[in-house]
Order: sequence, then structure tokens, then C-alpha cells
Amino acid sequence: MISLREVSAGVFGAWRLAHGDRSGLNWFDATANGAARSFWAGVIALPAYIVLLGLEFSENPVNAGPMQLIMVYAISYVLDWASFPLAMRSISTSMGKGKHYYRYVSALNWARVVEVAVFLPAAILGSMSSNGMFALIPVILLIAILIYHGFIAVVALEASKAEAGMVVAMNLGLSIIISLWARSLVS
Repeated sequence: MISLREVSAGVFGAWRLAHGDRSGLNWFDATANGAARSFWAGVIALPAYIVLLGLEFSENPVNAGPMQLIMVYAISYVLDWASFPLAMRSISTSMGKGKHYYRYVSALNWARVVEVAVFLPAAILGSMSSNGMFALIPVILLIAILIYHGFIAVVALEASKAEAGMVVAMNLGLSIIISLWARSLVS
């Protein structure tokens, strides 16, 4: 189990990074154990993910039954959280950034808690807008999240902006593939 202190430190560090404050990195445990424990962020973010899925299914119904939905989306959630950090292990080494890998994983995982805390209310607001007035808010937030991921790659991996852009594109691409795969299994 993770302590409230560790959760607070991780979320606070991610919040500082979201404000462009590089000192947010000081709040993460940049060890292998710290990176492993940062995956508790996925447990913390899970309720928001379930609500976001509910919003998605209310706008775009599926033909699958409840057990199939639970199985498919539980697997896709774990894949989404685990696949990119696993891929980044070798990618960061090939980039010459392997010594910063654990710090990057910790920062990215805790950042996802901050992201979902900001994105969820916007998605709810967007789904409640009958005339589409708020529909652009989630799109704008997604762009902001991608910029945030780029900043995290720059400061946590000590990557160039080009390298950070590549890392963000790979992360986004992998998430899209997992999302499309899950959707194909329930449609």
C-alpha cells in the first residue's frame, strides 16, 4: 500500500510541473521503487476513468454486455498504464537518457492524476452541452496535456524538445492504438 504522504508528494510534484515549475521533480521518488510505487496513481485515477467511459458510452453506445465491457476495458486500462513505461525503458536507454528513466516514469504517472482531475470536469461539461458550446474544451485540454507531457519529458528525461516531441507522439500513438483496439472489441 502507498502512504498518503507519498500520494500527496507525487500529486504536488505533478501539480508544480503543470505550472512549469521544474522543482516539481524534487517531489518524486526517482528510484526504481519510487517508479513502481507511482503506478498507484492508476488506482487513484481509476474512478475518473470509469466516469469518462460512462460518458463515452452514453454518447456512443456499444453492443457488448457488462462483463465484456469490464474485461476489455480493465485490460486496456492496465495496458495503457504499463505499455508505454515498459517501452520507454529501452527507448530512454537508446536516447542516452536511461539514468533518468525512473524519474520520468514517476513524474508521468503522477501527472496523469492531475490530468484526469482537470479533464473530467471538462468532459462532463462538454457532454452536458446540447449545442456544442463546450465541446472544444476537452480538445483544448488534450492539447494542453500533450504540451504538459512534453514539458515532463524535457525536464525529467533532460530531453531536447525534439526528443520530447517524439516521446509524446509515441505515448499518444500507443494510447490511441489501445483505445481503438478496446473499442473494436465491444462494438
